[in-house]
Amino acid sequence: MEVSKVDDEDKIRWVLTGEMDEDSVLGFESMILNSQDLGSEITIDMSELTGLPNIGARSFKHIANKLNDSGSSVNFIGASELVSRKLHLSGLDEIQ
Repeated sequence: MEVSKVDDEDKIRWVLTGEMDEDSVLGFESMILNSQDLGSEITIDMSELTGLPNIGARSFKHIANKLNDSGSSVNFIGASELVSRKLHLSGLDEIQ
């Protein structure tokens, strides 16, 4: 999986490309939670994400909870039907 970050003033967009595997889950979680973006409007763009392990879905829920607790707003966009289903099963339903 590749991750790119797009800054636009106080809005941050993280773009995920390819298949997220178990090895990349913790790296992405650490990257976003340790970034200097806390308090910003954050979008995680999954339109190019082709696969998501179950641990990845739980990680997205953890990321959303931590970002919301820090005062950030977080939106998940572009999830495929398969990725959306996994996120729904994890309890993260705010997929646009």
